[in-house]
Amino acid sequence: MESTPEAQLRAATGRRKRLVKQAEAARLAERAAILAALEDGMRQVDVVGITGYTREHVRRLADAEREERGSVDHD
Repeated sequence: MESTPEAQLRAATGRRKRLVKQAEAARLAERAAILAALEDGMRQVDVVGITGYTREHVRRLADAEREERGSVDHD
């Protein structure tokens, strides 16, 4: 069966939407794992080595996860 350009576009768009949802879930899971590792005593430099993120980005991700959990002190 021959695929029309419209069918190809619909298939590609559907695949992209599924992948975006998967990527968001993976991002949130990684953010939670980063905070768990830090809370368990892993050094930030080791998290940086594993993830390839900068220290600042690791800090921002951990802060975002704390915020999500409602465990950030707002001075």
